[in-house]
Amino acid sequence: MLETLFSGQLLFAALATGATYALVAVGLNLVYGTMRLLNVAHGDVAMLGGYATYWAFVLAGVSPLLGLVLTAALGAGLGSLAYRGLFRRLLDARRPTAQLESSSLLIFFGLSIIAQNLAAMVFSASAQGYRFMPDVVRIGAVAITENRLVAFGVALLICASIIGYLRLSSAGLSMRALIEHREAAIVVGVD
Repeated sequence: MLETLFSGQLLFAALATGATYALVAVGLNLVYGTMRLLNVAHGDVAMLGGYATYWAFVLAGVSPLLGLVLTAALGAGLGSLAYRGLFRRLLDARRPTAQLESSSLLIFFGLSIIAQNLAAMVFSASAQGYRFMPDVVRIGAVAITENRLVAFGVALLICASIIGYLRLSSAGLSMRALIEHREAAIVVGVD
C-alpha cells in the first residue's frame, strides 16, 4: 500500500493536477491583485472552457490543444465584454476597496449562478470523456499518459510565460507595482 502511495506515477499525477490548479490560481490572483475584484465565478469560467474544448473536439474534431487556444481567446473576449458591461463603471467610481470587493463579489456570484445554470441546461450532468493522446510514456519506472504529460508541460509553459511577463515587461512591472502597493503605483503614474 505504501508503495502505491509513494509511487512516482502518483507523484507525477499530483504534479500535473497541481500545475493545472496553479494556472487557474494565477489567473484568479491577477484579477484580484490588479483590480480588487473578487471573482467567485473564476472556476465557472474554467468549467465552461473545459466544456467548450470537449465539444469542439467531439463535434468538430478540433484538437484539444488548438481548442485550448480558441477557448482562451473566447474567454478573453467574454471577459472583456463583462469588464465593459459590468465592471468598468464600478472601477471608475473609485470606491473604497471594501465596497469595491463586496460589489464585485455580488456581481460575480450572479454570473456564477448564470454560468452554472446555463451549463446544466446545455450540457449533460453525466460524466463525459474522450481519448486524446492516450499512449503511455515510460520514464524509468513511471508510466505517464501523453495527454497528462502535455497538460503538465502546457501549464508549466504558461505559468513561466506569465512570470516572465510580470518580471520583464513594463506592463508586467506596472501590474506588480499595482498589486504590491496600489497608492504608490498611482502616484508614479500607473493607471
